[in-house]
Amino acid sequence: AMIPEALDTILNLAHQKRKNSKVIVEYSPKSLKAHLKGADRANVRYAIIIGEDEFKESKVMLRDLKDRIDMIISIKEFLEEDL
Repeated sequence: AMIPEALDTILNLAHQKRKNSKVIVEYSPKSLKAHLKGADRANVRYAIIIGEDEFKESKVMLRDLKDRIDMIISIKEFLEEDL
């Protein structure tokens, strides 16, 4: 969550994704660079970021940390993805 308002959304998404995947949640709002650095240190494949724009549009930024590809997708699409 890059903004405090998105924390509840992130926690809800993490809870739903934990049914099928391992999930790590960063609770503190901070810069995108700091989030991605933490994700790299945790050796995760995907990072899901919700900033102000994504929060307003009910979307997430999905970053593939292996291939360095970013996508903006709806929350519904994210929940349907098999990550």
